Amino acid sequence: MWWILVIVLAVLVALASLLAYLTAHRLDRLHIRTDLAAAALHEAFLRRHTVAVAIAEGLGPEDERAAEWIRSCIGRAKHRSADRFTPGAPQTGIEQTENDLTSALSVLPPESMGPHLRAEATDVGDRLEMARRFYNDAVRDTRRLREKKVVSWFRLAGSAPMPEYIELVDPSYN
Repeated sequence: MWWILVIVLAVLVALASLLAYLTAHRLDRLHIRTDLAAAALHEAFLRRHTVAVAIAEGLGPEDERAAEWIRSCIGRAKHRSADRFTPGAPQTGIEQTENDLTSALSVLPPESMGPHLRAEATDVGDRLEMARRFYNDAVRDTRRLREKKVVSWFRLAGSAPMPEYIELVDPSYN
């Protein structure tokens, strides 16, 4: 009779091990997805910085104050995003500087940019919004799995930091 108990216990241990392995594998893939989405978001930031520099350079002397504000925002944003953009860290500094840059660009009158730069700014704003959505979707999925009991019981997340959402102001360059 004791051998039935041993078999049942062995099956339960095997099932628990399989569940832990599959969950750990899924969690690893989600962390990779979050890292890739973070890299894409960082690239979207850099592309927007390039377009913002072109916009600031194209502003006339009557918009010199706006151009200085844009250059200041770009400088702070580049410093923040280059040094501190990691998927697991809080993104408050990056959020604030990027939102400041969005504000600086959105207050410009449309005729100050020209049609080519306005179209480029709209395109880069759309791409940034998509990159932010992809990143936040990856963070949501990763956090949802990490909050499950099996992950904490078996310590499947290891030492990986919990990814944080990033919230940006919706750009409107139209």
